[in-house]
Amino acid sequence: MGEPSREEYKIQSFDAETQQLLKTALKGEQHAHDGPGEPCL
Repeated sequence: MGEPSREEYKIQSFDAETQQLLKTALKGEQHAHDGPGEPCL
């Protein structure tokens, strides 16, 4: 155990990016299912 705060912060930051990536991936897969909503990047 060294710096859990740092790891937690990294995880949180990664979580946010991961969520966005997952959303984008899901949007790409469910493109026809979703339709008009958020712009696909």
